[in-house]
Amino acid sequence: MSLEVEYTKNYMIIKINNPPDNLLTEAILRNLFNMIEDGNTPFIIIRGLSNVFSRGLDLKIDGNIEDEEMFSKLKFVMRVFNRIRLYRGFIYSVLEGPALDEGFELALMSDYIYAAKGIEVGVPKIIKGLPALVFFSRLIERLGEAGFYTMIQNKGVIDSELAYKLGLIDELSDNPFDDALNDITELLEYYTGDAIRILKDYIIEKYIHYDVLARNIEERILEKLHLRYPKRS
Repeated sequence: MSLEVEYTKNYMIIKINNPPDNLLTEAILRNLFNMIEDGNTPFIIIRGLSNVFSRGLDLKIDGNIEDEEMFSKLKFVMRVFNRIRLYRGFIYSVLEGPALDEGFELALMSDYIYAAKGIEVGVPKIIKGLPALVFFSRLIERLGEAGFYTMIQNKGVIDSELAYKLGLIDELSDNPFDDALNDITELLEYYTGDAIRILKDYIIEKYIHYDVLARNIEERILEKLHLRYPKRS
């Protein structure tokens, strides 16, 4: 289980390699965080091995509210996803197969999502009536109220065509990886890598504020969990 990486001057391709479901282990997430943290290319593409993007976490987050280890795991995943959202460049998620639970949530953290037609996508599980991860807010941001209720009615799993109509996916494609590469090539004809970074910095400053948002949501969720399910003395 690992991440396969391909570097060029202007982009980095990260492939999740943990067959058959490309589950996100702690090691994979740590490696992903470090690659994003140290990355200096204006573009990154994230995709999965063997036509599966990722079917979620492999961290055994089971909803035991009294378990401090669970909180630690949640905060770790929050940190990784938040780092993706704030990368100083543009990140494409390429969904060539199923993207479920936290696997799809990882994709939602990127700037642009290309998806194959007819694949399944789905939002993360719920822990004790509360979202498993803070980036539930990202789902609401993309969906709006009506789209959110559509997701509920479909028990959180829908096909990529409906996800596109709801605004969760930016573009459907017969060849999502090739189209992402073509996008990058075309953008680089007009913008330098430094210009791309400056543009992303502007977007983060004016529209995202995600570092503050993530911390605030994280604190509220953890506070609510402890209030609702106090630890036994």
